[in-house]
Amino acid sequence: MFNLVEQGVKVNNKTEFRVMKDIKRLFVENRWGILVFAETNKKHKDFENDVKIGDDIYQLKYITNTDLNYIRHQKARHTKEKVIFVKDYLNRKDADEMIKENINFIDTAGNAFIKNNRIHIEITGKRKELFETIMIVREKMTPAAVKLNFLLLRDPNAINKPYRQLAKDAGIGFGGVTKIFEDLKRNNYIVVMNGKKILTNTRKLFDKWVEGYLQNLNHKIILGNYKFGKAWTEFKGVNKTEAKWGGEVAAYKLGGNIKPAELTLYIDQNYYDELIKTNMLLKEANGNVLLKNKFWNFEDKGDMVDAMIVYVDLIGNGNQRDEEAAKLIYETHIAKHLR
Repeated sequence: MFNLVEQGVKVNNKTEFRVMKDIKRLFVENRWGILVFAETNKKHKDFENDVKIGDDIYQLKYITNTDLNYIRHQKARHTKEKVIFVKDYLNRKDADEMIKENINFIDTAGNAFIKNNRIHIEITGKRKELFETIMIVREKMTPAAVKLNFLLLRDPNAINKPYRQLAKDAGIGFGGVTKIFEDLKRNNYIVVMNGKKILTNTRKLFDKWVEGYLQNLNHKIILGNYKFGKAWTEFKGVNKTEAKWGGEVAAYKLGGNIKPAELTLYIDQNYYDELIKTNMLLKEANGNVLLKNKFWNFEDKGDMVDAMIVYVDLIGNGNQRDEEAAKLIYETHIAKHLR
């Protein structure tokens, strides 16, 4: 797992422009590929950030965060394009982790991993001369913000509900709603038209929500791991209120083309003891059942959590089969609601 949440002064578009310029120079100097106008990218203003390597066209994707879960999310987002992740500098540890995950990357020092059927580039350990550490202030999404933004992304119309109702539904303090809304307005996620608030830039907000969920909330809502010795279909007590499927079972139910092996459930804490007793669960550090606190308070139908929660469960599991299922969940249940 990467140990990389960067902090300090905010990197602006000038930094991205400089990094991309250096990367393009490396491609030309090393004859790795040629810059092209990709037919699939005509709608994008940044078409010059495409590169052709062999017969394949790749999109150069600038990143500032190299947390592994974040990278997995970005891979799942770009399901229709081949991507090479671009960063100012990657240390040896981070580069090795990305190679292990078969993630294409390049930095301005010349470290690179690009692999397809016709080419295999693998360069690590290069230091950037006179490398200046650029500290980045990331807009950290607090646990309270993750909870409220989940509510808003799930139901954009909720943005005009009274703050007290939003606080109750999201399971956070009233004062937190005010601060989070101020942050959303400042970062252009909320606009006001005809006296009504509208949630906008939801695709970007979803990206930040995924990052915030995995880094700042997920570990706080874990109740424990347990062992269940039967098939998941024999698990009892899942219902519309106290306990809902997440993770692989929910992905299976959503058509994620995956056979459930790990069972993730979101439960009300007052239902915790009953669920364990009903299914005779045994406490085990690496057990196949993961129980999490159902942190929201609004009513939702069905016996499984929202597709967004299913998606972050799969991304956070960190294995290829779950990552493939996450891509499918994103394409079929999430992307169409974002803009």
